[in-house]
Amino acid sequence: MVGGDDLVSASFRQLPAERQKAILSAAQDEFSARGFALASTNAIVQACGIAKGSLFNYFKDKEGLFLYLHWLSGCRQLAALRALSADQDKPRSAMDGLIRAIKLSFDLFADNPTEFSFAMTMAGADAAHLVPRYVALFDAVESAELFRAIVTPAGTKAEVAQVLLWMLTGIKLEIQAGLSAARDTASRAATLRGLRASLLERLELARSVIKE
Repeated sequence: MVGGDDLVSASFRQLPAERQKAILSAAQDEFSARGFALASTNAIVQACGIAKGSLFNYFKDKEGLFLYLHWLSGCRQLAALRALSADQDKPRSAMDGLIRAIKLSFDLFADNPTEFSFAMTMAGADAAHLVPRYVALFDAVESAELFRAIVTPAGTKAEVAQVLLWMLTGIKLEIQAGLSAARDTASRAATLRGLRASLLERLELARSVIKE
């Protein structure tokens, strides 16, 4: 399946936009704070003021709600990546591309650190079983092409591309660990500012080590 429309019912799509936003915002806050497994649907419905039966009329189950939120977030990220890949200023090297992608990720969530925290929940061990379903929501060919266009320009050695993938995985885990202790918007924003500065500094140093 490509696309997340099947994860939400027609009755949810018929709700006023502001009502949809309130439900999704309450769910995102709960997942961001507690992760997938510990997130409480009772807390979500209390926060947005609906009956629990209504929530499961809109979404089949907690997994569907979690995946739908990630699909929406992923679509926003893909739109930004498409814009970056269309930029005439192509990366000079794979490391240059990786640094640009990391900068974009932080800048994309600068005004909404809670969404960045939520995006990292898919990397949690408690959500590992949902990763294949999440990946299936997107066009695998397009995703691979975007990654190559942004991070691995033509001529990038296969071993360099593999190292960059390992680095990207490590970066995601570091961000996830850093955000797991942040429980409110202010602390998440401060954590992200610190992580951005630290990661970019280390990536710049890595330029002199990785030979392309």
